[in-house]
Order: sequence, then structure tokens, then C-alpha cells
Amino acid sequence: MRGGYILWIVPLEEKLGAEDFRPRLFERYLHTMYYGRVYYWTKGKGTILTPVHFGTAERYIEESNWFEADGTERSEGGYFKPYLRVKKPIYCQEVDLINFIADDRDEFEVENEKLSIQKCKIFRDKLNSWWKEKKQPANNNSNI
Repeated sequence: MRGGYILWIVPLEEKLGAEDFRPRLFERYLHTMYYGRVYYWTKGKGTILTPVHFGTAERYIEESNWFEADGTERSEGGYFKPYLRVKKPIYCQEVDLINFIADDRDEFEVENEKLSIQKCKIFRDKLNSWWKEKKQPANNNSNI
């Protein structure tokens, strides 16, 4: 190993967009490696990158009612449920490669993803986390 620092950038022909999407495995890996962000470069942007955090995307579970064989009325649904792999892109201000700093990333393991990041040397931006996700109870009956 030569001890150099690296920056992984995902090139795109056009912007990622605002729709929920399913990040590829390597994008999820980079998201973990780069402290909750992936750097996208769009054609024609020069040294400008767009940092994106993968936020929680949800789907609405319709409410359904029925009667059991013994006459008991049952009701389920009527809440939002997060997707496991589909994510919502949360954008930050664009950053110039000139403003990146070297970082010695320690080994890190994400239990729920069964994903581990080896100790590595990366370049990263100097931005604080720009995403704030509101935690909602799983059975929230209010419309979001």
C-alpha cells in the first residue's frame, strides 16, 4: 500500500433527481465510507460535486378492516412504513474538489446492513451533516 488518499465519485449523465430511488450496492458502500454521503459528478460540472445523503423513503400501508371467523373485527394498516432499500435523495450545496480534506477513516461496521468498511484513507468534504430526519412512531395514524 502506498498510503495515498482516494475520493470515489459516481459520474452521471444527468442529475439524480428528486424521486425516491434504489442505490446500487457500491453506492450504499460509499455512503457508509463517506460518513453518510455519496459524491455525484454530472457531465459538464468540472470540479464541482453534489453530495447526497440517502434519506428514508416511505410507502403508505392502506388500512383494511375485516371480521375473523369468531366475529371479532380486525383492523390493520393506516400508517407509513419505511422501505428497506429504496431511499430519498437529500441534497446539499455543491462542493468544489479544491475544498476536500484528507481523512484517515477507521474501520467501521454497520450491523443492520451487514456491511463493514476497512480502515482507509479518503478525501472528504468539510460540511456538517445537512440532513435531519424526523423519527415517527411505526403506527402513526396522522397524514404526513
